[in-house]
Amino acid sequence: MGEEEEKTALITIGETPPVPLSWDFAICDDYTQYEEKGKVTEKEGAEFYITGAGGECGVLIFPDYWGYKSGRIREIADHLSQSCNCMVAIPKLLSEPPLEGGTDGDGLPPGYDPKGKPADLKRWLMLYLWETFEAKIKTVAQHLRQAGVKRIGGVGLGFGAWICCYTTVLCKDMTGAVLVHPMADEIEEMNGGDTYVMASRVMCPMLFMPVGTCSSTYKPGGDIFDQVKAKHDTSDYEPFLNMTENFLARGDASDPGVKKAIVEGVMACQKYLRHRIWPLPIGADSDTLRQACQDGDADMVQELIDLQVPVFGKDAYDVCGMSPIHYAARFGNVQPIKLLVAAMADVNAAGGALNETPLHCCAMQGRNKGAATLLQLKAEVEARDKGLFTALHHAAHKGHLGVCKVLLSGNADLEGVDTAGQTPLHHAAWKAGNEIVRYFIAIKCEIDTEDNRGQTAYDRALQAGAAECSDQLDFEREKREEAEFQMAVEEAAKSGKDKPDREATRRRSTTKGVA
Repeated sequence: MGEEEEKTALITIGETPPVPLSWDFAICDDYTQYEEKGKVTEKEGAEFYITGAGGECGVLIFPDYWGYKSGRIREIADHLSQSCNCMVAIPKLLSEPPLEGGTDGDGLPPGYDPKGKPADLKRWLMLYLWETFEAKIKTVAQHLRQAGVKRIGGVGLGFGAWICCYTTVLCKDMTGAVLVHPMADEIEEMNGGDTYVMASRVMCPMLFMPVGTCSSTYKPGGDIFDQVKAKHDTSDYEPFLNMTENFLARGDASDPGVKKAIVEGVMACQKYLRHRIWPLPIGADSDTLRQACQDGDADMVQELIDLQVPVFGKDAYDVCGMSPIHYAARFGNVQPIKLLVAAMADVNAAGGALNETPLHCCAMQGRNKGAATLLQLKAEVEARDKGLFTALHHAAHKGHLGVCKVLLSGNADLEGVDTAGQTPLHHAAWKAGNEIVRYFIAIKCEIDTEDNRGQTAYDRALQAGAAECSDQLDFEREKREEAEFQMAVEEAAKSGKDKPDREATRRRSTTKGVA
């Protein structure tokens, strides 16, 4: 593309979602010290925490049984209002009555141990049926609609996951929901219901985020997941199996592992919700992003990233399993590569028919600058594809000397072997890569490695009719034989031993004739 030529404008059909006001979740280590951004409102007998500006989208958060001021639940709500550009509400639902005074008059008291008094907890929870909550949820949802909300997302934590499932039926404008450490199966069974029937009535796609103690019903193959997935194909599964229940809202952020999981959990929620409540217009999608990466249109790549078009994960791949970063790497487009990695694309993503990484793509296409950029961005130089080819195998096979030099400067293994037992030198010799063979010889690669069929690089060059390569290798063999012989002579002289037999230092020089 010439310097004077203008970049292609992003053409879409439909409204473009707003760019997030904030994206990264800056967690407050001590949630008791967090300063809330929203306010508590009461309307027609319903009390709820509300945050964020009115607009086209809203989110209803149904907390665990500690209630609408549970842990960092309001911190999460404030963040979602910014990252999803929406109004977020947390209804107060477990206040008639709360258990032992609850937290701010709702749910359980802050220090309550659910495992300490399970019978008391169960008796209290059984006071609440779906009908107890229905009117309040209607009121809160209507408050969002009166503020201009047209599409609603849902988040259910623990006990709140059960409420969220029922709310998808009540609110026909709920377009997606996230269930975090869900207890929907337990609560439905406790109330005498059928979990399979409950799942079959869910009216929107869901992201399931179970923890290690959750039932297997929420993972692929489980009754609830499979039932929801069958109706709503964009439903997904992102487990946090090393976490315990309530980790998102009440986990100890002073523990680095828990803090990391909390941040990842909130980010997973916002990504899923945003794509459901702010559907991308036609034209702003992964197909367009991959094309922009191929074209080297960095401005369009950034525009699509800002719109939260997926840069990784299954939604980012084409039918061949290639992601946007594969396209950018294949065409050696450095700036799109950098933008994608900055947006959390996996620099070592494997895809395509060969299960290749972006570095493999650069190597196959001879993209020197692309390969150098990927290595700077911590690409794994020894990553293997299905044939156990490294990027250096591909570069040698395709005759790209420049890429070979870049990879070797990044500590690529010159002697690594693929599934056939062949080194990069084998590939260069077989493909008559005279310059590469000469370079590999110059940096003292091993020339006598035999592959799985007993063939050396010299044998492969002979079989391919690559006379210059075979001559180079034969000359180098003789040169190394002579050097080894002279070294043996010197050592024998020093030790007073007989002069060595020249044949003892000879390397093999004839092909075995295996095609």
